[in-house]
Amino acid sequence: MTDFVPLQNLTALQKQNDIDWVQRWNDLVIARNWKYEPKTETDFDYWQKNARDYSKRVMSRWTQPDSTRDFLIAVMQKQPGATLLDIGAGTGNWAIQLAPYLSKVTAIEPSAGMRMVFEEVMRGQKPPIGNITLVNGKWPEVETMPHDFTLCSHAMYGFADLRSALEKINRVTRDTCFLLIRAPQPNDPLARLARRFWGHPDDSPNFHVLYNACLQLGIYPNVLFEEASRPHPRRYESPDAALKDLRMRFHLAETDAGINVIRSILAENLNRNESGSWTLAMHVKVALVYWKPSHNPIIS
Repeated sequence: MTDFVPLQNLTALQKQNDIDWVQRWNDLVIARNWKYEPKTETDFDYWQKNARDYSKRVMSRWTQPDSTRDFLIAVMQKQPGATLLDIGAGTGNWAIQLAPYLSKVTAIEPSAGMRMVFEEVMRGQKPPIGNITLVNGKWPEVETMPHDFTLCSHAMYGFADLRSALEKINRVTRDTCFLLIRAPQPNDPLARLARRFWGHPDDSPNFHVLYNACLQLGIYPNVLFEEASRPHPRRYESPDAALKDLRMRFHLAETDAGINVIRSILAENLNRNESGSWTLAMHVKVALVYWKPSHNPIIS
């Protein structure tokens, strides 16, 4: 992987008026995906070494009350025998949590690293869960039969063509579509950097952009926020690693004058942990965005 990946299209990122929210989403996905999306099957999969830690963090968080989980379980308990499509199922945390309330779960996951941990977690379930089918595929390219519910939890950040992704979600969902997405603080360190470099606070795909893009497409979704914000730190081995990560996140060359802006933000917000690693402290809320496709057809 090259050290600097240029961002080809900044037009939508820099528009101040008459914002094309769908295009902004697509551009932000492209800006983000250099780190997470392998270009070929032989390229490095980011999740090969990170999937287990990701799964552990989710399970640790779920030892605490979770209003979103309670809401989704309540919805599915009202429809015995319903089916669920889990898009970007990751390590299976949601699929396994919801499977007892459903007749069938189809879990779609493109990352080999995520699927490997998903299968490990499944093998450890007592009693065994027999109604989950794990599918290797990327949305919206993968084919699937219609399901009653569709859930996409934090996997939409890879949807580089948002219209196509949501159109297909609408097409394969009989009852309700659920998207779980982060809603960052408007003045967190990354938002401040995005304002400096791109003229708006959206450093990556998030609730703010998705909600406005839905309205633009003719979807008028319901929104349920978690009751409290939660820590959402970014962890680094060193200040130099943090500087490089943020430089590449905003597609700056090593000689760009904007590097000094990043250094200033890190000086204010990067803290060393007892373990010797470094943390960029931030907080985030999580939003559950949901709608019924029959009531919200996407406009052409």
